Amino acid sequence: MEAIIGIILSDLGTFLFGPIMLAVFFGVGLYFTIRLRGIQFTRFGAAFREVVWNVEKKSDEGVGQIRSYKALATALSSCVGNGNIVGVAYAIAVGGPGAIFWMWIAALGGMATKFAEIALAMHYRIQDEEGNFRGGVMYILTQGMKKKTIAKILGGAFAVFTVFVSFVSCGALQVNTISSAVSGLASGGTVIRWSSSAA
Repeated sequence: MEAIIGIILSDLGTFLFGPIMLAVFFGVGLYFTIRLRGIQFTRFGAAFREVVWNVEKKSDEGVGQIRSYKALATALSSCVGNGNIVGVAYAIAVGGPGAIFWMWIAALGGMATKFAEIALAMHYRIQDEEGNFRGGVMYILTQGMKKKTIAKILGGAFAVFTVFVSFVSCGALQVNTISSAVSGLASGGTVIRWSSSAA
């Protein structure tokens, strides 16, 4: 049974993270870059100044607002993990130094996608009875789509899959990655030898 599940997951991963994922990822990034007129380039200086200036800013935050630096730190804390370290090292080991160039291109397109996601989340957020603001993809779908039935189904599915990924996939993947690295180092540096030979 485990072998069958392994084969299914492997085939599913190959299908999802193959050419289809690359086309969607780069296509969406290019689409938002064009629609937003290259906002990641034209407004990069302003965004950088706003974040740096707000590190030193001592004024109180308004209702439902946080300083730009805190927003950046919060966003990074939910995005950056050991996958960013291991994934980059693995990409360079498998694809060579040219993988760095494509990661830069992906990051540039991803900036426009992330900006669009955050702008929509801010636009469609709601305030509950206690005065707290709530937002995210579920609210973007349910508040922004005209067909409410489909929006509720998609929003619910996103919420369920997010919980599944957070507790099952991401947690298990990070624990496996860290334990494999520690185990390899403890047994004589297998991980280091593998990395140097693969590169």
